[in-house]
Amino acid sequence: MITQTRGSAVLQTQKTFLVKERVGVLKLTDTFDIFDPQTGGQIALAIEQISTVAKPARIFINKRFLPTTLVVRHQNGVGDVWMSLRRGV
Repeated sequence: MITQTRGSAVLQTQKTFLVKERVGVLKLTDTFDIFDPQTGGQIALAIEQISTVAKPARIFINKRFLPTTLVVRHQNGVGDVWMSLRRGV
């Protein structure tokens, strides 16, 4: 399910994006930087939000099988939510 909110006009006008995952050791949540491929400038930041029950489950179960929410915000990660993507079980 995709939910768009105000402030996502930048995401609606772009046709292509460059998404780069931030690398971390022993991390339980993912963070992605979203860039404009033409200018190379960062547009937004996508942060995965999972429940406290699902965090320890990720150690034993593949994370593709667990529910998650990906929240897209401004490039510094604060302020209004531009879009949210939710995946169920």
